[in-house]
Amino acid sequence: MKRCIALLLALLLALTAGTVSAFAADADRDPIVYVTGFGSAHLVKNGVQVYPAPGAEVAKAVASLVPAYTAYRLNNNTHAFAQKIVAAVTALYEPLLCDDAGVPADPAVVLDKTNDVTNDQPYGKRNYFYYDWRVDVTQSAAALHDYINAILAATGKQRVALICSSMGACVGAAYLDRYGTKNVSSIVFSSAAVNGVPLVSKLMAGTLPLTERVVVAELQSLDLLNGANLSAAAKRALDAAGGVDAVLRDVAHVAHEEKATLYDGLVVPFLSRMPGVWSLVEQDQVSAAKLAAGVRPGSALDQKLYAFFGGVRLRLVDLLGTAQQGGVRLAILANYTEPAALAEDGLLADGLIPVTLTSFGAVSTNEGDLPAFPDEMDDDREALSSPDGMIDAVGCAFPAQTWFVKGAAHTVTDARFFLCVVYAKQALTVTADDRYPRFLAMGDDGHYVPLAPTLDDLPPAVLAALPTVVSKLRALLRYLAAAFRWVTV
Repeated sequence: MKRCIALLLALLLALTAGTVSAFAADADRDPIVYVTGFGSAHLVKNGVQVYPAPGAEVAKAVASLVPAYTAYRLNNNTHAFAQKIVAAVTALYEPLLCDDAGVPADPAVVLDKTNDVTNDQPYGKRNYFYYDWRVDVTQSAAALHDYINAILAATGKQRVALICSSMGACVGAAYLDRYGTKNVSSIVFSSAAVNGVPLVSKLMAGTLPLTERVVVAELQSLDLLNGANLSAAAKRALDAAGGVDAVLRDVAHVAHEEKATLYDGLVVPFLSRMPGVWSLVEQDQVSAAKLAAGVRPGSALDQKLYAFFGGVRLRLVDLLGTAQQGGVRLAILANYTEPAALAEDGLLADGLIPVTLTSFGAVSTNEGDLPAFPDEMDDDREALSSPDGMIDAVGCAFPAQTWFVKGAAHTVTDARFFLCVVYAKQALTVTADDRYPRFLAMGDDGHYVPLAPTLDDLPPAVLAALPTVVSKLRALLRYLAAAFRWVTV
């Protein structure tokens, strides 16, 4: 009954609530600075791209492994083949190496994009901020500070709207922690990775489950064995091995058996020396990851990690709360489509990060069976439960400023929503605009629509009982019809 009442109230509000349609005048609109996600800009050395590795270079690396793979097929020596894989990957990505202090070893490796500054700021223009994802996010935050100051100087404005996507939220958090919100009017975190990414956490801690299913799926997504990129010799070896699927299964077997070899040869010298990548590790996995990677306590790298994990991340929620109280607009977007890659079973995610992390605390389930609310709970609490029964927003740090978008993958957004957040005269909340309630879905046209429950959202037990319920309802209707005819005769 309470749920029915809640639905009726929701319908009434939808019919009567005002829409935030009034926007700030052009002269009052703050420039938008968009902090991009991981790898949004390529890394180049002397004008030659080094990350992502060009397809031709990847093909050469794969071809260089053909003799080693042929030998493995003959002698089944997994360790020898794993060492060859480490050597090939190291040769491919050596320009990306950082030293023990977390500083890029080759200063000639730089971004291929510049952070452009212009006074031309048409409606909705995004000023993209790119950064080197390898370096300490506090270093990237300093560069972001300089970029924001340059934008303000060019436009004559006092503040910017800050939109942070994925890993960009780590950079944005470091910026806010160091420089405050004096020059910021709005903060948007979209698919924020600032609370960690399970895939990266497991990778850094050496606990990544290198099962055949996981490895084969990852290799298939990389399309490393695309016939168009392989040499004639590589194609012959591929055919002799039984085709792509057979080779991928062999590589998956080697990865599983030689997990320690691959971790020591690739994760430790590469990723574990990149403080920027460390910012994607979940808080409860930091100690295990540092121990596994051999980060020396008190070292320069360790101090950088402590500044983020023991400072920036721990202070972020309080900082955002203080900013909001001071008039800064806040919006947090948490997408969900499927369980996160390699995450715990049952956690909804955007394909990469679980909702509980991107939303700063929501409870989620992949089964549509959230615990029922006690009878004494008021309707406000029930309003925090999604129509599909998969999300409970009661644990969110900012429930009135957190939106959930069903059917949207990692970093997929609706630009119109951003504009409403940063430009509407009235600050947007989950109840301020009937177009954007707390629970949204990605529409066919790429724009958000309010999430409505469907039969597919019902729990399996309810779906299983539906035929029986429908049958009984039909019988009841037949009985009532017969009784009506008898009464009216």
